[in-house]
Amino acid sequence: LGAARNRCVEAATQDTDFIFFTDDDDFVSIDALQSLVDVAQHAQADIVTAFFHQFRAPTKEEAIAKKTESIWMFSVGSLAMGSISNPFGGALMLVSVKGLSTIGGFSEFDTVGCEDWEFYM
Repeated sequence: LGAARNRCVEAATQDTDFIFFTDDDDFVSIDALQSLVDVAQHAQADIVTAFFHQFRAPTKEEAIAKKTESIWMFSVGSLAMGSISNPFGGALMLVSVKGLSTIGGFSEFDTVGCEDWEFYM
């Protein structure tokens, strides 16, 4: 996954300020991207992520009706906390091209998972 994301960064045009990443199983609301861009610009942040809803049913409507929906919020903990759980953010993230260049991109180790978690650290 990290290698694929890095190829996307390489393919980005010079006119791109931000790159948006998400997982294939994420549902992104219609205004999510604009909200992330607004926050990134206002805060002058290189990385912006968001909480997410987790649905434990075949459909969103059924999850809400059965009250199986939960909201996962990230606490933005310390690096020490990050060694045992992910307090930083999920796969859905808006990252500035400048920030990606500074960090050096995503890890490309084949057998390592949690690239997002590692990226935030």
